[in-house]
Amino acid sequence: EEMYDDMDVELKFKWNELFEKSKSTAGASNEDLNLLKQSHKELEVKQQNLEVKQQMLAVEQHNLAQEQKKRLSFVSNTRTRAETIQFLEESGLLSFSKKFEEDLEDASVEWWPQGAEVNFPNEEWKETERCQPFVSGMLKHFVSGKVSVKEPKKKVKQVKVKSIPDLSAFKKFTVGIKSPDLVFYDGLDKRGSSAITMIGEVKGGGSGDFSASEKGQLVDVTQRLMKQQPFRQSMIVFLTDGRRFEYFRCLRREANNFRFHHSAIFLRDVGWRILFGLLQADPAETLGYERIDVPGFV
Repeated sequence: EEMYDDMDVELKFKWNELFEKSKSTAGASNEDLNLLKQSHKELEVKQQNLEVKQQMLAVEQHNLAQEQKKRLSFVSNTRTRAETIQFLEESGLLSFSKKFEEDLEDASVEWWPQGAEVNFPNEEWKETERCQPFVSGMLKHFVSGKVSVKEPKKKVKQVKVKSIPDLSAFKKFTVGIKSPDLVFYDGLDKRGSSAITMIGEVKGGGSGDFSASEKGQLVDVTQRLMKQQPFRQSMIVFLTDGRRFEYFRCLRREANNFRFHHSAIFLRDVGWRILFGLLQADPAETLGYERIDVPGFV
């Protein structure tokens, strides 16, 4: 009965024909028996083909499950920071973007904060001893929301800043249990993770590219912040030692899946002028920030 149920229409018809014929005669002829055996063989071949297809489907399902497991392990931070970056690069989820780099260059400004240092860190400077104080010293000019700036061959003027730096961010938890070194807020009167427009991480002096581990740290905290801002579709973040800058744009693919674009390394005043431009720009238009306008919300 099981074999009969698995037959296609043509084989069932042939089977019934032979079965009825065998009942109406003393016995089936050799030709009929051969036809019946042939029907069995055809059915066995079809069953074998079906089993092969089922095996192929099982292999495909296993591969999909393994890939999903990899993605889930990435989301749950079971990888080291360096492994996370390797995984993103191999998956095409972290890549250089010329368009992103051009957007950053367009955001750059010609002015320089009046009184800001120009003696940039060197490759031997340590993160906490020299680089963090240097970066904080540069950003202190922006904490009031306005900064006096000087452009080449022009008079000093006041520029309004829309993303305000919190110079003590590295000392406290600002993104869950994480403490980005640099946190920027939407104006002077807003605090909390939902009001963060941009973040950055300060590293020790070096040459060339930042390490995979350093990038992994930034990627991790960026994803955490994006999850805390569920309506936000993109965010610009960066790594710096005060002399080198590498910028990243995080893009939301779906609920909690992201991809990243990165720039080349910008050095000295070139990297700083991009950051100044981003601080001056409307964060909703340039940084991907989504404002939550709820009465009484801070």
